[in-house]
Amino acid sequence: MANRTIVVAIDRRLRELIANDHGETALVALADDVVSNEEEEPWSASDLIEHLDSNVRAIITAWGSPTIDRQVLEAAPNLEIVAHAAGSVKPYYTEDVWQRGVRVTHAAPVIAEAVAEYTIGAILVGLRGFVANHALVMEGGWKQSTGGPEIGGLLAERRVGVIAASHVGQRVIRLLRAFTDDVVLYDPFVDEERAAALGAQLIGLDDLMRTSDVVTMHAPILPETRHMVGRRQLELMKPGTLLVNSARSWMIDQAALFEILAAGRIRAVLDVFDEEPLPDGSPFRGLPNVVLTPHIAGFTAETRSRHLSSMVDELTRHFSGEPLQHEITVEVLARMA
Repeated sequence: MANRTIVVAIDRRLRELIANDHGETALVALADDVVSNEEEEPWSASDLIEHLDSNVRAIITAWGSPTIDRQVLEAAPNLEIVAHAAGSVKPYYTEDVWQRGVRVTHAAPVIAEAVAEYTIGAILVGLRGFVANHALVMEGGWKQSTGGPEIGGLLAERRVGVIAASHVGQRVIRLLRAFTDDVVLYDPFVDEERAAALGAQLIGLDDLMRTSDVVTMHAPILPETRHMVGRRQLELMKPGTLLVNSARSWMIDQAALFEILAAGRIRAVLDVFDEEPLPDGSPFRGLPNVVLTPHIAGFTAETRSRHLSSMVDELTRHFSGEPLQHEITVEVLARMA
């Protein structure tokens, strides 16, 4: 029987960041031979092809890895599975992969756990005014004695609108249920029965924007989601509504968002922007009703170290004949980020 070779097409520097001892040990035990990129820079497509042959059964990729296309597949005729130790697979795997019958899995659900926790934290920070109150105390002040919006709001008394039941959106809904029963969802791919099973009431986007006290974005980057929240939707929001975006700025018209925020009608916690890093002269930096973070929602020490090991676990399931936990089928590919 031919050897089982697993190729890790991840540069050494990134691999050190996203791997842990469990994953590395399990990888060695799973393969007859492990071929790795030992350089500090990503392989090109030709570099990857040079390391492929008929023994290769699996390829693990991550950020910066070369695209798996028809040429790569021809160099690995017995390839069974590709595992992406990162988020979206669309920049890295062409449709040829699915057409060849190669299985596909990814670590986006692992990252989703961190983004969901960030989202809950962002909602609490936004409602309770942690940042402003921290600045108050650091400047020598103390709590406000007159009441008003600066004393914060209770999440248990708020309606939260979740846009998209993605991997993150589903986790956010589950976490929100510990605080409030009033969770509404907009997702054109979900029916009322599925929404109820998740713990949310399915409503239209305009109704969600109009009636929610908190709106949190979790839609994928698709042509249909470009500026799905535009000026009209933003103007529907009640004064004082909190908007949280830990997904992508793609979904919100940024010019309209700035104008609405600058007018003081709503508040926001933003982790993603059209241009990153956020330029020094960005007008968002001067807004008192906005909390800004540098695209960190998906990054925790625990999450980062599980990227590679979660994919090794998936390979173990595949070679043991067990169902994959995070498989991407061709049917769901079209509506993924």
